[in-house]
Amino acid sequence: ISKLTSIHPIHNSMCPNMSMAYTGPYSHLRSCLLCGTLHVCPSMQKPQCQFYMLPIGLYLQMLYCNAETAEQMGYFGE
Repeated sequence: ISKLTSIHPIHNSMCPNMSMAYTGPYSHLRSCLLCGTLHVCPSMQKPQCQFYMLPIGLYLQMLYCNAETAEQMGYFGE
């Protein structure tokens, strides 16, 4: 996807039980606030679970810069 769109995924850590994500104000935590599971695998010193986020804001802005695609995107709002 990165080669085609210049959109690069953002890697984020999360609780293996999917209780919370370690982002923003929670990025410094070592264990989950809800279930207490450790954020990092003790034996490998790596996050136990990760998810990928695709920031599409810049891509949408590029679409609105072109009159034709901006018109096509507005079609569903009519």
